[in-house]
Amino acid sequence: MRKRIFFLIAGISFLTGCQSAYDDRALTGRLDDLETRIQTVSKDLQRMNENVAALGGLTAAYMSGSTITSIEDLHDEDGKLSGYKISFTHGDPVIIHNGRDGRDGHIGINGTPGLNGVSGHSPVVGVKEVDGILYWTVDGELLLDGQGKPRIASPDPSSALAKDGETPVISVENGNWVVSVGGESRVLGPVADSEVLIVDGVFDAVDASGNPVVFTLSGGETLSIAKAVPFAIDLSIGESNDVLDWTVTGNRSAVSVDVIAERGWTASVTRRSDHAGSIVLTPPPVSQDASFMVLASDGFSSGARSFSIVNGRIVL
Repeated sequence: MRKRIFFLIAGISFLTGCQSAYDDRALTGRLDDLETRIQTVSKDLQRMNENVAALGGLTAAYMSGSTITSIEDLHDEDGKLSGYKISFTHGDPVIIHNGRDGRDGHIGINGTPGLNGVSGHSPVVGVKEVDGILYWTVDGELLLDGQGKPRIASPDPSSALAKDGETPVISVENGNWVVSVGGESRVLGPVADSEVLIVDGVFDAVDASGNPVVFTLSGGETLSIAKAVPFAIDLSIGESNDVLDWTVTGNRSAVSVDVIAERGWTASVTRRSDHAGSIVLTPPPVSQDASFMVLASDGFSSGARSFSIVNGRIVL
């Protein structure tokens, strides 16, 4: 390739020397266009690999039971929606990029004519859950290592698998798509002509309108991760005036509940589940107005509520 470029330049020099009026605007335009294409594809590949890394972060959150605390819209210099920053109860946040020009879409166009007339194809990276473990896929097929074993995207933390998954990297080498992971590389197929190459990323859509948040991948798979619910304790009067029902939301494990009472009152706590139960109040020999504090914790978060006894009745 270097020799060809040399001869091209030499030929241009010869023509320039013989014809002082030579107009090189057409050649300059083609070179500028080629440079623009290279820059565009380079940015597309960077965005694609960043989205693959983001998918790795999502699978880690999914398998660890982490929940989403916030989804922040990101915008480009023109104010268009360019992606999302997603934060979790634990673990690092991830950034998902939208497709080119802010368009959600497929990662590429299958069957597009490629270089030298060869049919091109942009790879679609995703994950697939098998027996509780998420594995990397390319074009819907499990991504295998050199021993024919599927590549782990993020193992079940409770499993005996020793190491976390490694994130694939997509590149273009010698006119071919290449996927590299764990020190191994594999050619996937020819690259489509850069004029029609569209590399939007790994994600088709992010639906945060409900709970859980649903991430739709370009291959059609979906990954759902729950939104974090703020830790809170709610009290309500039970079947009688000396019983309170308590309910905790946003807990990540079994909740412990304690009651601080005064003026001779006592309170016993019972539970119906990890997040609900009752408080039975017992008055002193001579009933008096009193205040109470209910404390709840799941080991990660805590909350408190107060109530009173006024004229023998519970006041929330």
